[in-house]
Amino acid sequence: MLWRRKSLTKKQIIELQEKRGKGELIKTLMKDYDLSKTSVYRYLTSAPDTEVGELD
Repeated sequence: MLWRRKSLTKKQIIELQEKRGKGELIKTLMKDYDLSKTSVYRYLTSAPDTEVGELD
């Protein structure tokens, strides 16, 4: 079975980055956005206008 990586919209990426900037825990972001820890960190290190798939 193939697994598709969950993609966030640009708005969601910015929101995720802002929440983390305000001190939100990674664990909480994982739950809120249904993402793995690795995916959360990828979104946090990417520019808001960059899709995670473009980073690979």
